[in-house]
Amino acid sequence: MSEIVPLKSPRSGTRLRIGFLRLTDSAPVIVAQEFGYFAEEGIDADLVEEPSWANIADKLAYGFLDAAVIIPPLGFAIELGLRGISQKLIIPCNISLGGNTITLARDLALQVRETAAKKAISPDTLEPTAPKPRVRKPKAAAPVETSGD
Repeated sequence: MSEIVPLKSPRSGTRLRIGFLRLTDSAPVIVAQEFGYFAEEGIDADLVEEPSWANIADKLAYGFLDAAVIIPPLGFAIELGLRGISQKLIIPCNISLGGNTITLARDLALQVRETAAKKAISPDTLEPTAPKPRVRKPKAAAPVETSGD
């Protein structure tokens, strides 16, 4: 038997369901969750990984998510009702302006650089030094038989 889920489910306290995609844009909410910043503010954040922008948009529009990390045009589309019903959104900050950056305090940045040096990671980019990429050659396509009609 299926369960009936109300579109506007009642909430108690300060629990937030925050949707995100597995992209670097989502780093701020992931870091905030992992370092306990939400908890410090009295927010019980439930991070919900979604498979697509469409899922996030629909869940925001129909009230299944309280917040999300989204690109600005998607926010406008939701508010204008281009994803179904119109949902008023508050967009407190913008992401992906001039690239993504995670800023560290000076002491922590120095610790990260020291750790990176010990693990053979380039301290300028903090990317692992990797072997040369392997390129696969595409397989030859099977010949197509024609009937000669």
